[in-house]
Amino acid sequence: MAGTNFSTALADNLVKFNTVQATVISATATKLMVIAPQGGTSGDLTLKVKNSEQITGPAFNYIIPATFTALTPASGAVGDVITLTGTNFSTTLADNLVTFSGVAGQVKTATATTITVAVPVGAITGAVTVTVKGKRAALAQGFTPTFTVTTTQPPANPTVIVGDPGQAYILNGSYSAFAKASDNEGNLYVVDENQQLYKMSPSGQILKSFTKNDIIFKAMNSYKCIAITSNKKGAIRALFYCPTFPNGQVEMYMVAIGISGTISKEFITTFSDTNVTGMVWDNSNYYVLSSNFNTDDVVKIGGTDGAATQYLKGGANGDFNGNGAYSMDLDGSNNMFVLTYTKGPNSSSIPTKHAIFKFDPNKTKSTILASYNDGYTNGDWIRRGSEISAAL
Repeated sequence: MAGTNFSTALADNLVKFNTVQATVISATATKLMVIAPQGGTSGDLTLKVKNSEQITGPAFNYIIPATFTALTPASGAVGDVITLTGTNFSTTLADNLVTFSGVAGQVKTATATTITVAVPVGAITGAVTVTVKGKRAALAQGFTPTFTVTTTQPPANPTVIVGDPGQAYILNGSYSAFAKASDNEGNLYVVDENQQLYKMSPSGQILKSFTKNDIIFKAMNSYKCIAITSNKKGAIRALFYCPTFPNGQVEMYMVAIGISGTISKEFITTFSDTNVTGMVWDNSNYYVLSSNFNTDDVVKIGGTDGAATQYLKGGANGDFNGNGAYSMDLDGSNNMFVLTYTKGPNSSSIPTKHAIFKFDPNKTKSTILASYNDGYTNGDWIRRGSEISAAL
């Protein structure tokens, strides 16, 4: 509350929300901070300072939080429609966000007490959350909303046409890609050289250009997609660098990209480097290949708290035998493969030799290829900027 001639003694300021007294938590001569009281209702604010007369201020509108009390059925396949029950849902579909282990589902219908939603591609067994107008719905006492996904694959495998074997998938003009991932429908998620994100069909048609307006969890001045990856079920995750309203503070978010194009927040991370050349995900943690301070390290980002810690060390006496690193990938057993390089003593020297190292989940290292020169060998090409999957 802003005004003049308030008392700096908290007890001297009596604030009521439509006749219900509020707690004043700080006070200056021109500003009061109060907690909206339980039991208050929408209506006029009133203020009395010391022995002054009571004055009436502007009206205050109470937003009643939503509650989430039940979901049926509690198991099903991708594409099934389930019903969520609660109170104070919005009748505007876009106001209601339902996620399945972080992957946003498509809301089909909504009333004040029920929401129907389709189980999205990429959903895995886990928690279901409901957010209404940006606020998480409270759970009924003793209720733990868990949905069991019985089938995660689409009903049929689409035909993916990206050219003849060995040919590159080429994007023209400004869509020159530096990072990509694909979903279970064969769509390609491409990050261009300006770090903007696009969704493309298997035939190369641009289906969606993502803008800051697609980020529904917080108002953003802009965004940069630093890295993107997908798991074996086609769920898409991306690392977003975002200046936020109103003060331009920069935050780094791990986000989920839904099949319908929604962008929902997974967590805020302490990782802050924007010079990333790769990211992989083992469904528990994320690993990014960071070139911060000209040292190529693999950084582990916790999948719950967002903490960033060094996982593999680059540079002198590091895990890559002093080499730099281009890219990395995981196999089905979560073994990590890192494509590395060596070059001359000067910063402008061209890399001349490459190696591929394998790190098992305990970080035990083995060498797959060593002292491998630029160029073609047995039909495989390893060069600066190439992907580790192209070399294996």
